[in-house]
Parts: sequence; structure tokens; C-alpha cells
Amino acid sequence: MDKRFGNSVWRWSYDYPVKGKRDVSFLDDKDFVLLRRKRNKAVTIMYSIIFLGFIILMSFVSQILLIILT
Repeated sequence: MDKRFGNSVWRWSYDYPVKGKRDVSFLDDKDFVLLRRKRNKAVTIMYSIIFLGFIILMSFVSQILLIILT
């Protein structure tokens, strides 16, 4: 991975202007921007899987509690 991403895998890399920092555009560094977009998609999929897993887990726990309490 590129050193400009930082150490955190759990956050999106910004693809929009941030006050005080100059963003790297597609014309400046094409390879970096494509890698950043690919990484952002991977992070989005990762968060979606975690969120979906949480919903399924809560549904399963609620069904078990309904069985136990009735």
C-alpha cells in the first residue's frame, strides 16, 4: 500500500477537498487515486458485512429470547 494512506485500515481515504490539505486528483497521480478508490470500496464492503452480521445476530438473539420467555 501507499504510505500516503496512513496506518488505519478502518477508515475511508478522502476523495474530496479537505480544508488545509490539497487532495491528490486523478490527473496528479492516477495510480494512487485508483488504488484509493479500490481501498474505499473494500472498506465499504467490510463495514456492510459487519453491519449485516450485527443485524442477523440481533435477530437470532431476539428469536432465542422469545422462545425462552414464552
